[in-house]
Parts: sequence; C-alpha cells; structure tokens
Amino acid sequence: MDEEGRWVSGKNMTERFVGHYKAFLGLNCSTGDRILDSELFVNKIDPSVAIEMIRVVSDDEITRAMFEIEDNRAPGPDGFSSKFFKASWKVVGPDVCRAVREVLWVGKIPKCVNATRIILVPKVEFPRKVTDFRPIACCNTLYKCISKVIVNRIRNCLGMIVDLNQSTFIPGRSILDNILLVQDLMARYNRKDGPPKCALKIDIQKAYDTVDWKFLKQALIGFGFHPVMVQWIMMCVTSTWFTVNINGEDNGCVDLAVRCTINSILPFDVGKFRFKYLGVPLSVNKLFRRDCKVLVDKVGMRILSWKHKCLSYAVRLQLIGSVLSTLHVYWASVFKLPVATISEIEKICRGYLWSGGDLVKGKAKVKWKMVCSPKENGGLGLKDLRRWNDVLLSKHVWNIVNNKKSLWVKWVYKFYLKERNFWDIQVKKNFCWTWKRILIARNIVRPHIVSCIGSGENTSLWHDWWHLIGILSMLISRSEWIRAGFNDMSKVKDIFVNGQLCWPTDWLENYPGLMDWPLFVNNEGTEDNIIWRDNNGKCKRFSCKQVWLDVNFFGPKVPWFHTIWFSNNIPRNAFILWMAILGKLKTQDRLLSWEIKGNLFCPLCLKINDSHDHLFFKCDFSKLIWEYFSNKADIRVSYGNWKEFIYKFCEQVKGKSIGVFIKKLVLAGCVSHSWHERNMRFFRNNFRSPFSITCCIEKEIQLRLLGLKYESKVIKKKVWRCWGIDRNNDVDNGNKDNEV
Repeated sequence: MDEEGRWVSGKNMTERFVGHYKAFLGLNCSTGDRILDSELFVNKIDPSVAIEMIRVVSDDEITRAMFEIEDNRAPGPDGFSSKFFKASWKVVGPDVCRAVREVLWVGKIPKCVNATRIILVPKVEFPRKVTDFRPIACCNTLYKCISKVIVNRIRNCLGMIVDLNQSTFIPGRSILDNILLVQDLMARYNRKDGPPKCALKIDIQKAYDTVDWKFLKQALIGFGFHPVMVQWIMMCVTSTWFTVNINGEDNGCVDLAVRCTINSILPFDVGKFRFKYLGVPLSVNKLFRRDCKVLVDKVGMRILSWKHKCLSYAVRLQLIGSVLSTLHVYWASVFKLPVATISEIEKICRGYLWSGGDLVKGKAKVKWKMVCSPKENGGLGLKDLRRWNDVLLSKHVWNIVNNKKSLWVKWVYKFYLKERNFWDIQVKKNFCWTWKRILIARNIVRPHIVSCIGSGENTSLWHDWWHLIGILSMLISRSEWIRAGFNDMSKVKDIFVNGQLCWPTDWLENYPGLMDWPLFVNNEGTEDNIIWRDNNGKCKRFSCKQVWLDVNFFGPKVPWFHTIWFSNNIPRNAFILWMAILGKLKTQDRLLSWEIKGNLFCPLCLKINDSHDHLFFKCDFSKLIWEYFSNKADIRVSYGNWKEFIYKFCEQVKGKSIGVFIKKLVLAGCVSHSWHERNMRFFRNNFRSPFSITCCIEKEIQLRLLGLKYESKVIKKKVWRCWGIDRNNDVDNGNKDNEV
C-alpha cells in the first residue's frame, strides 16, 4: 500500500517497500550510513523530568530495587543469588548501597560486576547448529540491582518515547493488540479480485541484536535524556563481557516475476499460510480445529508427563488449574477458540482428574459443569473454557470503549468506527473474523458498562448507557430523534441547559422517567468516565475476574463452603469431604442402584451395605474414630443422617478461632481416612486398627498446628498441650495478632 492506503504493484511496489524497509532500520537508502530521523528523535522528555532522573540514589531506592529481583533468578558467574543478598541484607546491605552509589557516581562498572554467563539451552532434541540453542544470560545480582535502579527511574517515560507499534515491555500495552491488528490487515488477503498483493513476514532479529552503540547514544540524547542518565545507560550496555557455558512451497497468489524481484533484493524465503505470529496461528479466515491442534497437543503433553504418577485428586486439580491458566489463556485472549478444540481440552483435563489419564466411562464422579463452578457455589473453582473465552475477549471491548492508547484501538477507531459509536456498529460479512467475535462479545458486557457523566462531551446521548431509565436508543425510535433535531452524533451535553436536563415536551409525557438524573455523575472533574457496574449496582475496577463473577450465575452459595475450603486446610482430605457432602462417593448403596448384584457389606463392620449415612459415622469402626476426636475437639453435634449432620456442623464452626479451625480439620480427617480405610480393605485386603487411623489423623493435625501463628503464647501452649505437641519444638513466633 502507498501512503494513502492504495495498493501498488510490480516494480514500483518493490522499490517502495525496499525504501521503507531500509528507512525503518535507520539506513540511508543511497549510502547505507546510519541516520537519525529528526521527526522521530526529538526532545520528548521534559527537562525537569530528565533532571529528576539523576537525583542522588538513596539507600531505600537501592534496597527496593534489590528486593524486587525474584529469588529464583539464576545467579551470574559470582554465584551469589538475590536470595542470598536479601537474607543477609542487614550485613551486606550497607556495602551494596555504597557500591551502587559509587558506580553511578563514577560512571564506570568494574569488569567483574558486569560479567555474564551465557547458558545454551537446546531448542530441539538433537541440536546441530548454533541457532538450535536458546541463549540464557545469567548476570551478577549486583549488576541487576544497578540496572533496576536505572530502569525504575526511566520506566514512567517509556510510553512517551517508544512508538505505539511496540506493544510489549511498556506498562499499559499488550502484545495482543498487534495480533488483532495483523488479523484485520490480512482479512481480505485471499481474495482473487483487485490488484496483486504481497505479504512479507520479516524477522528483524539481526537489526536489534547488532545495535550500534553510537547510534543508541545519539538516540538517547535526541529523546531528551540528561547526559548523566545517557552515561549510566551506555555504561550498562557497553561494558558487558560474556562467558559461554555449553552443556553438553509456492502459493501462486503473488506474481512470480514480482516475487523473484523481491527475493533478488531482500533475503526472504517464500512462505505460505498458515504460519505463527507471536506464538499463535495467523489466519486470513477463522480458526479451525486443525489450526488449534498444537494447543491441544501442548495440553496433552503437559498432562501426559504426570499421567503415571500416583497423585491425589487434590494435586491433580491443582495441576489442571495451572495448565489452563498458562497454555489456554494466551490463545483465548485473542481468538474465539473452536468448540471442538475446547471440548478436546476439557476431555483431557476431565480424564486426568478422575482417571489419572485417559477418560474412562463411568469414572467421572461429579459433572464437569459442577466442577467448573466456584467453590462457594459447590464446585472446585475451575472455569468453563467456553465462557472464560468470552470473558477474556471482553477485555478488548473495554479497551475500545475507553479509547485505550494502543495502536490496535486507534486502528479500530479509524478503520471500523469512523466517528460512529462502538455500540451502534453492526456485524458485517466483510469484517475480519476476530473483529466479528469482539462485536459479538459486546452482548456479554453491555449490561455492566456505564458512562459516568461529567461534562457530557464524550458520551453518546443514544447509544451509551448513562441514564437511569436505560439505553435511550432501545427506548426511543430513530425517527423521533430526527424529528426532535437530534442525530447519531448527539452527545449528552446537548440536552443540558444550565445544569438541568432539557427534553422535548412530548417525550416527557411518553417517557416519564426521562427527568431522572444520570446513573452516575462525576463530581470531581469535568471528564466523562467509563465504569464497570457489578450485579449489585456498585462501581468496580474492571478485571476479567470481575467480569466472570458478574456475567455468570452459578446459583446460591452453599452453606458448607467454609467448612471445606478454609485457610491451611489439608487439600487431600478437603477433596474427599467435598465429594462426601455432595453424596458422590461410590458407596455400595449407589452401586446396588445400578443393578450390581452380590452380597455387599460394609468392609469396616461387615454388617450392612455401606452408604454415606452409615460410613459417616454410624459404622461401629468409624464411630470409634469420630467419638475420640469429637471429645478431644469439643464437637457437640447430634447425628441423624449425613446431610442433617453436615448442616448442624456448619452452624457450629462459624468464625476463625483456633477451636473452629481444629474442628474443621477433624471432620475432614475422619471422613477422608475412613473412606481410605474402607477402600484399602475392599480392594487390597489391607486392614488397620482404629488406633492406627487415629494416630495418622492426629499426626496430620499436629503438623498443621505447628505451622500456624497464634494470637498469644497462652493459647499456643494450651492447644499444643491438648494435641500432644512437644514443647521443645516451640519456636517463638512473637506476639503478633494473626488470624488462622
């Protein structure tokens, strides 16, 4: 395309592209010398801000920089990690602060400080060349601290000097914007009509890996950085020395002559769709199941590595949550994933949770819909991937209505909206498929996005929701607007006269609620703001978590939520208690209802069929265990049947005292170990005495109590004495007031 957005072709297109490409790299098209574009490198930083950046570095600033470095970062050649410096900060802290200040004052870094070890991690199973390795740079922690002090000072100015097309590494920007923008640009690429088109995927790795230091210095000066700050930055990037540690097809859409001309000038390989862009497939059409196979394979391979390990249900649940929160979310934040892909991922996760591998019919003990409900609503806290996909896409809707400062949002306003209101855009066939999905996602968040009125200059009178009566375009017909002298571009300010709403007289008779005041009013300023309104009508900060809570209805909260899922619970026991409360354990009474024949008796007492009511705690065996711990923990709950018992128990364990905490541990431990003993006897013919089981439960409770902080030493000694904890292990935790 030329500067006016028109397609050009043939030799003219090639010459223009090569010229733009070289200019982009900072090259003079005729001589090849490095140049500085005066329009790009101007004093974008205010002089007062530049001076503030080079103020004297304080001890607090250095300490904060050191403690911002993560503990698990690999150390450099000196072998000292950030965790070492943090743990011994009282000893080494003053020396570190003096060293950092001296380096910044002198403007030189000793060679030993800026030493870096390069670790080569293979990217393929059998690496054969250098590019088959991923280099990992391990810097000394002292150098990381120095650079972090500098970075913290220039962080707030990066948005002013880095162009919008750089969407990563700048606070407030998202790499997803670039993916969405490219999807839009490629929407009509596969059409055969119109002028010839050419798409080039450029890897500018070498351009960024071989930056000329003189060029970088001139650019920093041109941006308006203070000479001292320029010296600090150049000191960090030019003084590094390294040590390397070694372990061990034609698509036919572009004219052949034009393609050959381009290849003769630029070292490009001919590619074809679909290919990856920033980790996700770039497609001119919508995504299909085959395009997302790599995502399904990644989930399958991750879970396959855990398949043959003997892990409890609770651990499997935690691992599934970690997979879905990492592998799936990135894709789902950009695309509306195919239903078949989501079904495959859920099938893999469901099979691993209940079967430890491939899903076997009859192994799932609880419906996946229940599993994907919040814990307070009776589920396990996983998310339904289809609904979560919609929620993640709603973030783009929020960015558009707030006119976020990003390149993709600017593209949307220029190319799609064209001064029209976002809520008034209709879905058209020629739209990019990602844009269509975002428009469809509007319906999910529409009831919660409200305009807070200030001056009324930026809020649409008809399409934005700002009035108590509702969205006016849904109440008043377009013909009535026109007759009253309004149009689609009318703003809220147009109906305010001397601070009062001024409506046409006949409208007040037909719509009596119009004289009500705006839903929200911004009293602190004159700007209109977009806010998120939750289900209770309160203003909340927008987040995907908040959207998830407001757009989904999971039913009423269960009264036993805090009885199972409390702080410092034992996950293995909590999971079994959750299944028992739902009545989903496969006891013999449930098996008999499935027409399984045979004389089945409770493996613990050998008297009658086991059931939830019998096993917890009418069975002579489990009753002994329960009576022992109920007396010890002072639990006074009469037992009628299992469900009735649970509701009575929940009434007695409200609050966060140490006594309530112990009662919850007792219930989960007795249920879990009774069920485990039942299965060991039934399937493995392995028997334990009630005394052995009580010892196991008691040991679990003791270990949990040892890890707690108490409100006072008196309470701690009393609890430890009651549960037989050795006082020699008593560690003084201080007198801090902490809730369990």
